[in-house]
Amino acid sequence: MISSMRLDAKLKFLTFVLFNQLIFLPLVAFGTPSTDIPPGGIILNDNHEYFFPRKVVVNTTDFGFGVAEGVFDKSKQNESINFLSIGRSHYQDNKTAYDYKIVLASNNFLGLDAGYRWAFPEIHRNEPYLKIGAAMFLNPRDQIANFIDYQRYYLQAGFGFDSLLNFKRSIKFEVGGRAGNSGTHIYAVLAYGLAD
Repeated sequence: MISSMRLDAKLKFLTFVLFNQLIFLPLVAFGTPSTDIPPGGIILNDNHEYFFPRKVVVNTTDFGFGVAEGVFDKSKQNESINFLSIGRSHYQDNKTAYDYKIVLASNNFLGLDAGYRWAFPEIHRNEPYLKIGAAMFLNPRDQIANFIDYQRYYLQAGFGFDSLLNFKRSIKFEVGGRAGNSGTHIYAVLAYGLAD
């Protein structure tokens, strides 16, 4: 009776080990990277740490909150506003992206923003980037005249981090400025990106 219990215990243990191998082996096989570069980067002999871009390019839908200070209207009055934004980032590769945003400002203006970004993931793990583009702020009282009024358009430049706190393009931070015929303003926005 004792020998059959030992045999039964050994058989149960082997069944348990085999079952675990069959269940977890496919998960381990799918989770392995397809490159020899470690996820944290490569340490070279010159005491600098280099980070390499991810192979997977992910487009994101961004929801943000920001503040801005300056001139937003042809009345040329200096304003301090808060705004909510919803945007879309289309990554061409790991170093370039197109950005489109709709901005709802606290002064009842509707902003449209389009830009092109150059990222530098090899510099730092937070993926810093530079951005240039154009923006416009529409006043609902002017209706369709907003689109032909050249004083509503601004050129913009900014910089930011595409992966703040190293959360894989989830938390983004951007600071920039816009200049147009009606004046200039600066802005800062913190956004959360939902990947496709």
